[in-house]
Amino acid sequence: MAGRGELADLRAAPPTLAIDVTPATEWEPPALLSRSGKVRTQQRTVRVLLGLLAAGLTACGAPTPPTALSAVTRADLAGTPPATFIAVDDQNGNQSVALYSSTTGKVISRLLSGSLDGMSVVNLALDGRGFLWVTYDRGPAYANSTLGGDPQSNSCANDVIRVDLATGRSTTVLSTGSDELVTGAWPSPDGRMYVYADSGCANSYFDTHFTVVDIASGSTWTIGAGLQRCHLLSNPAWTPDSRSLVVAYGASTGDSNMPLGACSQWTPARLVVVNALNAQDGLSGLSAAPDPSCEFHAATAMAAGPIGLEHCNASSNDTSGGYVDGPARLVVFNTQLRAESRIALGECEDGAEVAADHAGSAALVSAYLYCPGATSPTTTLWRYSSSGLTPLTQVPGDGAPLDDITW
Repeated sequence: MAGRGELADLRAAPPTLAIDVTPATEWEPPALLSRSGKVRTQQRTVRVLLGLLAAGLTACGAPTPPTALSAVTRADLAGTPPATFIAVDDQNGNQSVALYSSTTGKVISRLLSGSLDGMSVVNLALDGRGFLWVTYDRGPAYANSTLGGDPQSNSCANDVIRVDLATGRSTTVLSTGSDELVTGAWPSPDGRMYVYADSGCANSYFDTHFTVVDIASGSTWTIGAGLQRCHLLSNPAWTPDSRSLVVAYGASTGDSNMPLGACSQWTPARLVVVNALNAQDGLSGLSAAPDPSCEFHAATAMAAGPIGLEHCNASSNDTSGGYVDGPARLVVFNTQLRAESRIALGECEDGAEVAADHAGSAALVSAYLYCPGATSPTTTLWRYSSSGLTPLTQVPGDGAPLDDITW
């Protein structure tokens, strides 16, 4: 495992890709309506976890011969907790992928711009063999400033690339057409399958489902493709046995009057464990409800059972003006999805992540906490294991500097 001193031996940082993140034809759609009817912007999770891909790609996204990728491997992110981790640095609106110290929370080096060839890096996942799975996407484009923005068909682009960190060689795993949007791909722990989050292009706004791929045979099946539009579906996490997916799911309220690109608030999101080996139109499986006035919005799978991030409003009327103004908690479940403990993280959480190691023995948890007019914004990083929750570092200031983490 590399410490901070050893990281000084890394080769020169890869070149920054000077590509505009937002094409001129795109327009940010009107926002989401909260339960109280207030406007609430969509929080789109951009999981830019390992930016080392820049050393193995040209500006056009084509694979190149092995380069400095071998300078940083999975061993650099090992340990419980690791000495270093990867996260998105989004200070001052200039997004980049950075290597952080877990003891100070400070950037050690910036590795990659947040965009490539007009597509943004939206998700990365490391598999058990040390390959990095990188998802790029773009779109949809919006035609006007009406409610929803009139998202356009055939205006999306996607690529999922697998990179061997030891050699720098990259392989395109999935490349979809322009009328499809892929927001992430996650290989199973046993290496036999992967699941990706998928939707149509024009109807991508809160209308995601999962597609599971058997790598050896190429056969595919879908989970949740029949869910009604305007639902919340978080990034999935495989259970250690590669048989199930853990996800936060908020069902649509059934408001059919909303145009594409706009949604009413979904029902409070539950934690669901769904069978990954069988196709289904819905999302049936073991499920756990959040506390009243709360919802789950992220989860991962530990060997002893799932853990989920739950945030709450101080009142059921959502008087926070767009902020979640109540407590935030890490909820620990057993394998039967019975809540065994709720661990307080703070209040007024406005962005949080949880990422387990491959063995499911420990997880890193980050939360951006800010109560306007009451507290200053702070991002805190913890390590969770069977021995409890241990604070690692705290970073003051706006911008959620420890968002989108992996190790």
